[in-house]
Amino acid sequence: GQRVTKAEREVSKQKPIKTNKAAPVPCMKMTPPLPPRCEIDNAPNVELPAFCQLVNFPTARYYGNCVMCDESEFAIPKQNKGVCNNCDVAIWVVNPSGMNIKWCKGCKNFRKWIDFGVKGYSSKCERCRMQQATRYANQKNKEATPHAAPVAVPHHSPHPTIPINVPVIAAAEDPVPPAPNANSEHTI
Repeated sequence: GQRVTKAEREVSKQKPIKTNKAAPVPCMKMTPPLPPRCEIDNAPNVELPAFCQLVNFPTARYYGNCVMCDESEFAIPKQNKGVCNNCDVAIWVVNPSGMNIKWCKGCKNFRKWIDFGVKGYSSKCERCRMQQATRYANQKNKEATPHAAPVAVPHHSPHPTIPINVPVIAAAEDPVPPAPNANSEHTI
């Protein structure tokens, strides 16, 4: 059989959202056929609206439904701000600007689809993928570097040492005199 692209698989899973012609929603799912990635920013001079302006059904979250499709059929991860698993992979068209947006699981917010770069159906935008790659490389470098054996430092002072470059805060005078020490001599 013919090989199915990720874009075709994502589109085939999409469920249309309920719309009411009297009250248009801020975002609609992009209709097929979908390109594999966003080639050009179709709204270059338009700022991405705030999340609260992009949600289609702001009160749906209180009923356990998705804020984008108003359904309870799909899981809604806690970190998704009320966006279900079906809607967080969809490409959305913002009305009336026509801007294409997609949910980024790294930013935990909608981003312009152009921000996902050549991997248009990735779960994270390019910035989040780069941050993740950097964290992974740093982690691998730490694991690859042999840990030095701890160096024993002779401790001669009865007072605790204070690390360098740590601000020292003087203790306030204690109004209660210290309790007498059992080893000290007392005069009565």
